[in-house]
Amino acid sequence: MSRRVNESTSFLLPSINENAGTEESSPAASTSCFSCGCLAQYAYSTIISTALGVVCFLLWLQLLAVQYQLHKEEEEIQHLENEMKHQAPEIEHISERVEQEHQATLYHLAGTFVLIGGLITMFHMRQHMENMHVPSVQVESR
Repeated sequence: MSRRVNESTSFLLPSINENAGTEESSPAASTSCFSCGCLAQYAYSTIISTALGVVCFLLWLQLLAVQYQLHKEEEEIQHLENEMKHQAPEIEHISERVEQEHQATLYHLAGTFVLIGGLITMFHMRQHMENMHVPSVQVESR
């Protein structure tokens, strides 16, 4: 089993495979950092911590970009709200004018109806007046 583990890691730590399974290995060789794998572990942990640092830095940059965009959008919202507050009296004035125009339109329509009704009435009365030359027909029979 020890041999299988050592063979699978031979490309990582070749000095471990050289001394594996031999009882003749010297104490100096077994205590060196490279032979015990400390150097490889240090290299891997350094690479991993550097990669994590880079990822954290990129996430921090993205967070700054999002905060900047959010701040920009909040300023725009604040600007639009202020503009809306300044336009509120003008909008109220325009609404009043529209209501006045609506009332004037209704009065014009009513006046038009009265004038047309008056013209029709006069036309009808004129027809009656033209037929008054025969009084016996137009007098009520009792």
